[in-house]
Amino acid sequence: MFKLTHFALMVFALLKLHQSHAQIYGSQDFNSLNSSNAATSDGVTSGSNLTNAGAFNIGGAGLDFFTKWEATRSTATTGPVTSGESGDFIGVNSFTGSNAPNVGPNGTSVNSDSEKNFQFNDCDGKCVLQFEAVDLGSATAPVLKLSYWAADTGYESDDLFSVTILSGAADCVLLSFSEIELEAANTIGDTGSVEEWNTLIGDIKGTCGNSFPLDSVVLQIAVDTNSGAENVFVDDISFMEGGDITDAPTSSPPAVLTISTIQGR
Repeated sequence: MFKLTHFALMVFALLKLHQSHAQIYGSQDFNSLNSSNAATSDGVTSGSNLTNAGAFNIGGAGLDFFTKWEATRSTATTGPVTSGESGDFIGVNSFTGSNAPNVGPNGTSVNSDSEKNFQFNDCDGKCVLQFEAVDLGSATAPVLKLSYWAADTGYESDDLFSVTILSGAADCVLLSFSEIELEAANTIGDTGSVEEWNTLIGDIKGTCGNSFPLDSVVLQIAVDTNSGAENVFVDDISFMEGGDITDAPTSSPPAVLTISTIQGR
Protein backbone atom coordinates (compact mmCIF):
# COMPACT_ATOMS: atom_id res chain seq x y z
CA MET A 1 0.00 0.00 0.00
CA PHE A 2 1.25 3.48 -0.82
CA LYS A 3 1.49 5.75 2.24
CA LEU A 4 1.74 9.52 2.38
CA THR A 5 4.42 11.23 4.40
CA HIS A 6 3.19 12.81 7.62
CA PHE A 7 4.38 16.16 6.29
CA ALA A 8 2.26 15.90 3.16
CA LEU A 9 -0.83 15.10 5.20
CA MET A 10 -0.40 17.95 7.63
CA VAL A 11 0.54 20.86 5.40
CA PHE A 12 -2.42 22.92 4.24
CA ALA A 13 -1.98 25.52 1.49
CA LEU A 14 -4.28 27.89 -0.31
CA LEU A 15 -4.08 26.86 -3.93
CA LYS A 16 -5.85 27.50 -7.19
CA LEU A 17 -6.74 24.75 -9.64
CA HIS A 18 -6.92 26.11 -13.18
CA GLN A 19 -9.68 24.03 -14.71
CA SER A 20 -11.47 26.27 -17.21
CA HIS A 21 -10.53 23.77 -19.93
CA ALA A 22 -9.89 20.74 -17.72
CA GLN A 23 -11.35 17.48 -18.92
CA ILE A 24 -13.66 15.70 -16.47
CA TYR A 25 -13.41 11.91 -16.60
CA GLY A 26 -16.07 11.26 -13.95
CA SER A 27 -17.80 13.27 -11.26
CA GLN A 28 -20.50 13.31 -8.60
CA ASP A 29 -21.85 16.42 -6.84
CA PHE A 30 -25.02 14.73 -5.51
CA ASN A 31 -27.13 17.74 -6.52
CA SER A 32 -29.34 15.83 -8.95
CA LEU A 33 -30.05 12.99 -6.51
CA ASN A 34 -32.84 12.64 -3.96
CA SER A 35 -31.76 13.80 -0.51
CA SER A 36 -34.75 12.51 1.48
CA ASN A 37 -33.37 9.01 2.13
CA ALA A 38 -30.20 9.55 4.15
CA ALA A 39 -31.79 8.05 7.27
CA THR A 40 -30.98 4.39 7.77
CA SER A 41 -32.11 1.77 10.25
CA ASP A 42 -29.75 -0.85 8.83
CA GLY A 43 -27.95 -3.21 11.17
CA VAL A 44 -26.08 -5.26 8.57
CA THR A 45 -23.23 -7.73 8.90
CA SER A 46 -19.67 -6.70 8.08
CA GLY A 47 -19.06 -6.20 4.38
CA SER A 48 -22.74 -5.77 3.52
CA ASN A 49 -24.22 -2.86 1.58
CA LEU A 50 -26.58 -0.35 3.17
CA THR A 51 -30.13 -0.49 1.85
CA ASN A 52 -31.45 3.04 2.36
CA ALA A 53 -31.87 4.73 -1.04
CA GLY A 54 -29.63 7.67 -0.14
CA ALA A 55 -26.65 5.36 0.34
CA PHE A 56 -26.46 4.25 -3.30
CA ASN A 57 -26.89 5.54 -6.84
CA ILE A 58 -27.34 3.05 -9.64
CA GLY A 59 -28.02 4.59 -13.04
CA GLY A 60 -28.77 8.07 -11.72
CA ALA A 61 -26.90 11.29 -12.40
CA GLY A 62 -23.12 11.30 -12.05
CA LEU A 63 -20.95 8.40 -11.00
CA ASP A 64 -22.73 5.38 -9.58
CA PHE A 65 -21.92 4.49 -5.97
CA PHE A 66 -22.86 2.23 -3.08
CA THR A 67 -22.05 2.22 0.64
CA LYS A 68 -20.98 -0.77 2.67
CA TRP A 69 -20.45 -1.24 6.40
CA GLU A 70 -17.46 -2.96 7.99
CA ALA A 71 -17.11 -4.06 11.61
CA THR A 72 -13.97 -2.46 13.07
CA ARG A 73 -14.93 -2.03 16.73
CA SER A 74 -15.42 -4.66 19.42
CA THR A 75 -18.66 -2.95 20.48
CA ALA A 76 -20.53 -3.72 17.26
CA THR A 77 -20.75 -6.84 15.09
CA THR A 78 -23.58 -5.36 13.03
CA GLY A 79 -24.14 -1.75 12.03
CA PRO A 80 -24.21 1.09 11.45
CA VAL A 81 -27.34 1.13 13.62
CA THR A 82 -26.54 -0.72 16.83
CA SER A 83 -28.51 -1.86 19.84
CA GLY A 84 -30.34 0.99 21.50
CA GLU A 85 -30.16 3.29 18.45
CA SER A 86 -33.16 4.25 16.35
CA GLY A 87 -31.21 5.25 13.25
CA ASP A 88 -28.29 7.09 11.67
CA PHE A 89 -27.84 9.35 8.64
CA ILE A 90 -25.63 7.96 5.90
CA GLY A 91 -26.29 9.05 2.35
CA VAL A 92 -27.19 11.95 0.08
CA ASN A 93 -28.19 14.78 2.36
CA SER A 94 -29.54 18.33 2.38
CA PHE A 95 -29.81 18.82 6.15
CA THR A 96 -28.79 22.14 7.70
CA GLY A 97 -28.40 22.89 11.37
CA SER A 98 -26.18 21.78 14.20
CA ASN A 99 -23.16 19.68 13.15
CA ALA A 100 -23.84 20.12 9.44
CA PRO A 101 -22.70 22.51 6.71
CA ASN A 102 -25.29 25.17 5.86
CA VAL A 103 -23.60 25.98 2.57
CA GLY A 104 -21.83 23.97 -0.10
CA PRO A 105 -18.14 24.36 -0.93
CA ASN A 106 -18.98 27.19 -3.37
CA GLY A 107 -21.10 29.09 -0.84
CA THR A 108 -24.51 28.04 -2.17
CA SER A 109 -27.03 27.41 0.60
CA VAL A 110 -27.65 23.71 1.15
CA ASN A 111 -31.19 22.83 0.06
CA SER A 112 -33.19 19.86 -1.18
CA ASP A 113 -33.56 21.29 -4.70
CA SER A 114 -30.06 22.07 -5.89
CA GLU A 115 -27.26 21.90 -3.28
CA LYS A 116 -26.63 18.57 -1.59
CA ASN A 117 -23.77 16.48 -0.24
CA PHE A 118 -23.08 13.02 1.22
CA GLN A 119 -23.20 12.53 4.98
CA PHE A 120 -21.45 9.99 7.22
CA ASN A 121 -22.98 9.94 10.71
CA ASP A 122 -22.25 7.66 13.67
CA CYS A 123 -21.13 4.62 11.67
CA ASP A 124 -20.14 2.57 14.76
CA GLY A 125 -17.66 0.89 12.45
CA LYS A 126 -16.42 1.83 9.01
CA CYS A 127 -18.77 3.16 6.33
CA VAL A 128 -17.19 2.86 2.89
CA LEU A 129 -18.59 4.91 0.00
CA GLN A 130 -17.41 3.28 -3.22
CA PHE A 131 -17.81 4.68 -6.74
CA GLU A 132 -17.89 3.03 -10.15
CA ALA A 133 -14.61 2.65 -12.00
CA VAL A 134 -13.27 5.58 -14.04
CA ASP A 135 -10.92 5.21 -17.02
CA LEU A 136 -7.99 7.62 -16.61
CA GLY A 137 -5.79 5.84 -19.14
CA SER A 138 -5.76 8.81 -21.52
CA ALA A 139 -5.10 11.40 -18.81
CA THR A 140 -1.80 13.27 -18.84
CA ALA A 141 -1.91 14.62 -15.28
CA PRO A 142 -4.97 13.09 -13.57
CA VAL A 143 -6.13 14.44 -10.24
CA LEU A 144 -8.90 13.60 -7.82
CA LYS A 145 -10.58 16.70 -6.45
CA LEU A 146 -13.16 16.63 -3.67
CA SER A 147 -14.40 18.75 -0.79
CA TYR A 148 -14.93 17.56 2.76
CA TRP A 149 -16.46 18.97 5.96
CA ALA A 150 -15.88 17.62 9.46
CA ALA A 151 -17.94 18.62 12.48
CA ASP A 152 -16.14 20.79 15.03
CA THR A 153 -16.16 18.28 17.87
CA GLY A 154 -13.91 15.92 19.76
CA TYR A 155 -12.69 12.81 17.98
CA GLU A 156 -10.85 9.75 19.29
CA SER A 157 -7.69 7.99 18.18
CA ASP A 158 -9.64 5.17 16.54
CA ASP A 159 -11.73 7.55 14.39
CA LEU A 160 -10.82 7.64 10.70
CA PHE A 161 -11.50 9.54 7.50
CA SER A 162 -9.70 8.27 4.42
CA VAL A 163 -9.68 8.66 0.65
CA THR A 164 -8.26 5.75 -1.33
CA ILE A 165 -8.15 4.82 -5.00
CA LEU A 166 -8.00 1.22 -6.20
CA SER A 167 -7.03 -0.27 -9.55
CA GLY A 168 -6.81 -4.01 -9.88
CA ALA A 169 -4.62 -5.25 -7.04
CA ALA A 170 -3.09 -1.80 -6.46
CA ASP A 171 -4.30 0.73 -3.91
CA CYS A 172 -3.15 4.24 -3.12
CA VAL A 173 -4.15 6.31 -0.09
CA LEU A 174 -4.63 9.97 -1.02
CA LEU A 175 -5.71 11.07 2.46
CA SER A 176 -5.83 9.46 5.89
CA PHE A 177 -7.03 11.43 8.91
CA SER A 178 -7.42 10.34 12.50
CA GLU A 179 -8.17 12.27 15.70
CA ILE A 180 -5.70 15.15 15.34
CA GLU A 181 -6.34 15.85 11.66
CA LEU A 182 -10.13 15.55 12.00
CA GLU A 183 -10.16 18.02 14.88
CA ALA A 184 -7.99 20.41 12.85
CA ALA A 185 -10.21 20.19 9.77
CA ASN A 186 -12.85 22.57 11.15
CA THR A 187 -12.02 24.74 14.13
CA ILE A 188 -14.56 27.52 13.51
CA GLY A 189 -17.70 25.47 14.12
CA ASP A 190 -21.01 25.48 12.28
CA THR A 191 -21.02 29.07 11.03
CA GLY A 192 -22.54 28.66 7.59
CA SER A 193 -19.25 29.73 6.00
CA VAL A 194 -17.39 28.25 3.04
CA GLU A 195 -14.24 28.40 5.19
CA GLU A 196 -15.52 25.33 7.05
CA TRP A 197 -15.02 23.26 3.90
CA ASN A 198 -11.67 21.80 2.87
CA THR A 199 -10.63 20.71 -0.61
CA LEU A 200 -8.42 17.75 -1.40
CA ILE A 201 -6.55 17.83 -4.70
CA GLY A 202 -4.82 14.49 -5.14
CA ASP A 203 -2.12 14.35 -7.80
CA ILE A 204 -2.59 10.70 -8.76
CA LYS A 205 0.65 10.13 -10.66
CA GLY A 206 2.69 12.18 -8.20
CA THR A 207 1.24 10.35 -5.22
CA CYS A 208 0.71 6.84 -6.52
CA GLY A 209 3.61 6.65 -8.97
CA ASN A 210 3.73 6.27 -12.74
CA SER A 211 3.26 2.50 -12.46
CA PHE A 212 -0.17 2.82 -10.85
CA PRO A 213 -2.69 1.47 -13.42
CA LEU A 214 -5.13 4.13 -14.61
CA ASP A 215 -7.53 2.30 -16.90
CA SER A 216 -10.05 1.36 -14.17
CA VAL A 217 -9.74 3.54 -11.06
CA VAL A 218 -12.19 3.06 -8.19
CA LEU A 219 -12.62 5.68 -5.46
CA GLN A 220 -13.34 4.67 -1.87
CA ILE A 221 -14.14 7.22 0.84
CA ALA A 222 -14.23 5.71 4.34
CA VAL A 223 -15.37 7.14 7.66
CA ASP A 224 -15.06 5.26 10.96
CA THR A 225 -16.66 7.07 13.92
CA ASN A 226 -18.88 6.13 16.85
CA SER A 227 -20.72 9.30 17.90
CA GLY A 228 -23.72 11.16 16.54
CA ALA A 229 -21.76 14.41 16.82
CA GLU A 230 -18.90 13.12 14.64
CA ASN A 231 -20.35 14.08 11.28
CA VAL A 232 -18.30 14.05 8.07
CA PHE A 233 -19.63 15.28 4.71
CA VAL A 234 -18.13 15.06 1.21
CA ASP A 235 -19.09 16.88 -1.97
CA ASP A 236 -18.01 17.93 -5.47
CA ILE A 237 -16.04 14.81 -6.40
CA SER A 238 -14.22 14.90 -9.76
CA PHE A 239 -11.61 12.87 -11.57
CA MET A 240 -10.12 15.43 -13.92
CA GLU A 241 -7.15 16.55 -15.96
CA GLY A 242 -5.06 18.51 -13.50
CA GLY A 243 -3.35 20.74 -16.02
CA ASP A 244 -1.48 23.30 -13.96
CA ILE A 245 -1.88 23.42 -10.19
CA THR A 246 -0.15 26.51 -8.91
CA ASP A 247 0.47 28.21 -5.61
CA ALA A 248 -1.68 31.20 -6.54
CA PRO A 249 -4.05 31.91 -3.63
CA THR A 250 -7.78 32.19 -4.20
CA SER A 251 -9.79 35.14 -2.91
CA SER A 252 -11.88 33.42 -0.22
CA PRO A 253 -11.26 29.68 -0.44
CA PRO A 254 -11.71 26.73 1.82
CA ALA A 255 -8.42 25.24 2.93
CA VAL A 256 -6.86 23.10 0.24
CA LEU A 257 -4.74 20.04 0.92
CA THR A 258 -2.61 19.00 -2.02
CA ILE A 259 -1.15 15.54 -2.01
CA SER A 260 1.86 14.72 -4.17
CA THR A 261 4.34 12.93 -1.90
CA ILE A 262 4.67 9.25 -1.04
CA GLN A 263 7.07 7.12 0.94
CA GLY A 264 7.60 3.55 -0.13
CA ARG A 265 4.85 0.98 -0.33
